Amino acid sequence: MSGQATSTGQRGGAAMVLMMVLSAVAALIGMLAIRGATSDLRAAGASRASKAAFYCAEAGVNAARGYFAANQGSWNAMFDPTAVKPAGYPVVGDMDGDGVNDYSVTLRDNVDEFPPTPAAPFVDNDLSAIMVSRCIDPAKGARTLNEIITSNMRGTNYRMQSAHSSAHTGSQN
Repeated sequence: MSGQATSTGQRGGAAMVLMMVLSAVAALIGMLAIRGATSDLRAAGASRASKAAFYCAEAGVNAARGYFAANQGSWNAMFDPTAVKPAGYPVVGDMDGDGVNDYSVTLRDNVDEFPPTPAAPFVDNDLSAIMVSRCIDPAKGARTLNEIITSNMRGTNYRMQSAHSSAHTGSQN
């Protein structure tokens, strides 16, 4: 009989060790699952913040297009850091209604001088410039978008829309 008791005791001990090993493996798998979920949450939060900053800067681009088209004659003053700026420059806006500006849009000259003409970064020569829209709301994050704009000299910004002709005259609507 003592042989059977030892055998039953050994089985009970082996079962206890097996249960402890399985519990440790389950705990390890649980910790890894929690770590993975936390990492996914952080990535999702970073993606959301990046999209919010992008949408903020994009709102600035959309808001400023009409202003820059209507004020093409003042572009050189906008390019020159020492010149008096026209009213409304830089273009700023509040997207969320909290009374604090969310974006700021400025204009800079594109490279429109070619040798042998000397560089003139404060003078527009080709009716094209680069809008620089920055999300300045710290809650949304920093983001900058650049967009090339071209003036059609009519105070509108339709020159490059999809229905343009080969002469890039755009829609005359």
